[in-house]
Amino acid sequence: MASSILHRTIIVVLALTILPVSGWTGDQVYPDSATTEQLIQVQRYLFNDNFDAADSLADVMMDERPNDPSGFFCAGVATLVRMFDAESKEGSEQFHRFMDSSESLAQSGTHTRDSNYVAWNYYFLANTISYRAMWKAKFGSPFLALRAAVKAKGFYERGLEHDSTVTDLYLGLGLFHYWKSVKAGILRRIGIFHNDIDRGIEEIYLAAANSAVSREAARNALVWVWLDRKEYDSVLVIGAEMENAYPEGKTFLWPMAEAYEELGRHEEAVCTYERIRTLLLEQPGNYYNLIECDFRIVRGLEKLDLDAEAGLSAARSNDYNDLIAKDIGKKQKNKISYLEKRAIHPSIPRSVAPCEAARRSVDSLPSESTR
Repeated sequence: MASSILHRTIIVVLALTILPVSGWTGDQVYPDSATTEQLIQVQRYLFNDNFDAADSLADVMMDERPNDPSGFFCAGVATLVRMFDAESKEGSEQFHRFMDSSESLAQSGTHTRDSNYVAWNYYFLANTISYRAMWKAKFGSPFLALRAAVKAKGFYERGLEHDSTVTDLYLGLGLFHYWKSVKAGILRRIGIFHNDIDRGIEEIYLAAANSAVSREAARNALVWVWLDRKEYDSVLVIGAEMENAYPEGKTFLWPMAEAYEELGRHEEAVCTYERIRTLLLEQPGNYYNLIECDFRIVRGLEKLDLDAEAGLSAARSNDYNDLIAKDIGKKQKNKISYLEKRAIHPSIPRSVAPCEAARRSVDSLPSESTR
């Protein structure tokens, strides 16, 4: 979380019958318009990689509604997204503190009498556990991540049992059904997990069309689903729409660049990775992603037979090689080695515009009518 947020331990002790003191009563719709807009705005900030703004808004939500799970959930998500963006485990303790508070408050809310309010608390409860599963999959045990995902799935289903109109619940359910079907491997083959790929996609589409706060998150999920399905044209269509809506973010650029690569559109892949690189230079983190980006740019230029430009581009890694931590150096050892071998000697001027070079290379090819 950003430095603007105080490092605080939040201990929540609520009787199961106590409702949030944020002003909610059984006569009102939850979440109200203000909370809904805040939940959506946090997503907008995160899609634009504006982590500090997301942190600050989550802090406001926690202060305004200290007995509501929404603010603590957003704070936890913002922390985890920042960690994923930096490919770093730093921030884990804070992430778990926020999610502890979100889980405790949401659990309390599931014991009220209003079915809509209960369904929304199951939404936050299930999502909290789902994001813990993501943390475990990235930094901990894949087995524990699977257990957490199965637990979250049960809470999504309970929420729908209480109020099937809360279609935001379908996003988490759809993601579970799709990815457990894709990744289950032998568990699916021996019948422990069913093939729910189509069901999962339908549920994600339902969330994208009808949910109150999860529409953009569902569209983002579809980008990665279509990438996994090798439906590269669909990746580019949805990715471009999201990119236009969130021009400061890298979230949609990575799958788009990979889709261009797979389609053999190397000049567009190079240009997209170059855009990612420009954004990464503002916040390079631990350099894992910058190494990845430079490697893919060089390989793309090579596929376009732009060997000199590839060498100049590879040489840019010399600017940060001494800043790479040992653990990242080990993870990216092969790619770092490739960039070092491929780099043109530092004494040669290294002004290079890989994207423009890639475009010129394609523009110089003869047209279909002259071949």
